[in-house]
Amino acid sequence: MKTLDRRGISKAVYVVIVVIIVILIGATILLGTNHSSAITTSSQTSVVASPTSQTTTATSGQPLAANQTLVVDYTSSPGSLDPASDVEIAGFGIMGNIMQSLVYYNNSDSSTIVPVLAQNYSIGSDGRTITFTLRQGITFSNGDPFNAYCVWYSYYRAAVMRQSGAFFYGVELNLSGVTAAELNELNSSTNTPPQSLMPVVGNTTNAIAVLGPYKVQIRTNSPFPDIFGWMVYSKIVDPRAIEMHGGVVAGQSNSWANLNPIGTGPFILQTWVQGSYAILVRNPNYWGGPGQGVFPTPKLSKVVIYFVPSETTREENILSGSADVAAIDTPRISAVNGSQGVVLPDFGISNTYAWMPIDGRQYPLNITQVREAVVHAINWTQIDQQVYHGLLYPSAGVVPYGLVGFNASMHPYAYQPVLAENLLSQAGFPNGTGMPTLTFYYATDYPETYLVAQVVQADLAGIGIQVQLKGLTFSQILGLDSSTPDSSPQHPSLQWVSITGSPIPSGYADPLFMTNNYGNLDNYSNPVVDQLLTEAQGTFNNTLRAELYNQASQIVYNSYFYYFIGNIRDFFPAQFFVFRSNVHGYYYQSAFSQLDFSTIYLT
Repeated sequence: MKTLDRRGISKAVYVVIVVIIVILIGATILLGTNHSSAITTSSQTSVVASPTSQTTTATSGQPLAANQTLVVDYTSSPGSLDPASDVEIAGFGIMGNIMQSLVYYNNSDSSTIVPVLAQNYSIGSDGRTITFTLRQGITFSNGDPFNAYCVWYSYYRAAVMRQSGAFFYGVELNLSGVTAAELNELNSSTNTPPQSLMPVVGNTTNAIAVLGPYKVQIRTNSPFPDIFGWMVYSKIVDPRAIEMHGGVVAGQSNSWANLNPIGTGPFILQTWVQGSYAILVRNPNYWGGPGQGVFPTPKLSKVVIYFVPSETTREENILSGSADVAAIDTPRISAVNGSQGVVLPDFGISNTYAWMPIDGRQYPLNITQVREAVVHAINWTQIDQQVYHGLLYPSAGVVPYGLVGFNASMHPYAYQPVLAENLLSQAGFPNGTGMPTLTFYYATDYPETYLVAQVVQADLAGIGIQVQLKGLTFSQILGLDSSTPDSSPQHPSLQWVSITGSPIPSGYADPLFMTNNYGNLDNYSNPVVDQLLTEAQGTFNNTLRAELYNQASQIVYNSYFYYFIGNIRDFFPAQFFVFRSNVHGYYYQSAFSQLDFSTIYLT
C-alpha cells in the first residue's frame, strides 16, 4: 500500500495552514463602510502592483467593451496574493482573476478540463508522465514573456519556499532536487535560464522538466488522474519579476510577491488597501484566453472589491444597490432572497459538502450502538429547513454529489428516534441513564454551525443524551482536534465541518477518510478503506473508480463515525453570493473559490 501522507502535508501542518487562514480573516478591519469614501481617503496606503497607464484597445487591435465597473462586497481581505504562500479563499478569489494555470475547468462544467496556458497535453502509457505543449506569444501583464521555464520556476519556487501554498503545487509530485540558488539563476528579461542551469531545468528524472522553450514534462509519483484538479490551483508566476524583488529564499515568503501579483490573466491589481478594498482593472496586454468562453477578454473595465466583515453592512449594500454582488452568510440568506432587484442564482448543487465527525474513540462513542443511536436521533429535515432554508441535497459517503464514485442511493441517516432509544438501551444506557455529557464544538466564525449544534443538542436530549455546546473559532477547534487525544473527554465529541474543493473525488475521499490524513478530524481509521481509496485514486478507469469508492462509502457509512449532512445548493465556499439583477455572466465553479470576473457583464 502507498503511504498515507502522499498528499505532501501532515494533519498538524494542515491545522497550521487553517489557523493562518482564519487569523488573517479575523484580522481584517473595515476602514470605511461607505464605498466611495473608502477609495478617496485611503489611497495613500495602497499597493500598486502594475503599470498605471491603461489603454482601451486589446493587443489584437480590437476595441474593448464599453467601460463597466463592478462593485463587490467580500467578507475578508487576503493576507497574501502570492500563490506560493496563500491558501485563503479571499486570496484565491483575487489571484484567479490575475494569474493562470496550465489547465482549468470549462467554467461550470467540472467534467471537462480545458488547456489554458497549455496548448495541449498528452498522458504517457505509464499514467504518470504528462507532456504539455504551451501556448506561444503570451506575456505577463508587465510585458515579460511566458514560457516553459516559468512553469518549472513556479512549481519549484513553491516547494523551496515551503509556505502554505506549496501544498497545491506538490500534490503527488516529488518536488525535490532544485535549490533556491538554482532558481535565482533564472533571472533574465526573456525568462530564459543561463546555459549552466539547463542540465537542472531539463533533468527528466525530476518531477518537472523543461523539454523545450514551450514544452514541459510533469511526472507524478504514481498514476493519478485527479492531478489536473490540483493543477488549477498552481498559478504560474513571472520569474523575472520575482528575481527583481528579492528572489527565492528557502523556507521564507517573499514580502514583495505577497503584495504584488503579476500574472497572465485578464485583470491586473491596480490598488490594494489591505483590510479595506482592492481594485482590479482590465489587463491591456491580455492574450484573450483559450476560447470556449474560458477566461475571455473581460467586458468589465474595473472591479472594486470591498472587504466588509459586517454582515449587516453587506446586506444593506446589496439591497440598496451600492454593491452589485455581496457575500451573504447562511443564516441571513432568507432575509435577502426575493428582495426587489436582488437575485440568488440557481447554481444547482454545489461541491460544498458538510458532515459531522463523531469521535468514535471517546467513551461511550466508542460503542457502535451509541454512535448508531446518535445518527438516528438527529432530524436531518429540521437541519435542512431551519439552518439551510431547504437548500441541502441529501448526499452521503466518501464522495459528494456529482463526482465519480458518488452513490445516489446513499442518503443521510433516517430520523428514527424510537430506534435510537432502543439502540441506546441495548448499549447499556436506557433513557440515557449513566451516559456522560457529550460536547459539541461549534465554530463562532461560521454562524450556521451554532444553529446545527442547537438542533443536535435538542434532538439528542430527546433520547436522554445531554450535549453541552462550546463555541471556539474554527482554527481553535482544529487546534483542539490536533492537540488532544481522541479518547480524551477534552476532544470534541461532535463538531460541524464542511469542505469545498476542486471537483475531484480524491480531493474529498482521501483527506477526510484516510488514516492520519489532514482532514480526518475524528481520526477514523480502517485499513480496508485506506486500500480502496488508494486503488481508486490511482486508476484512470472511471467504472472501477466508482466501484471502489462505493465500497469504501458502504464501510464508512455502516461505521457511524460520521453524520452526513450533504451538499449545499448554490453555495460558494463559506457563503452564498447574491447579485443585483443587472449583473450577468457569472457561474459556479468550486475550484475558483469566488467569482471569475472575466465572464461577468452589466446591463
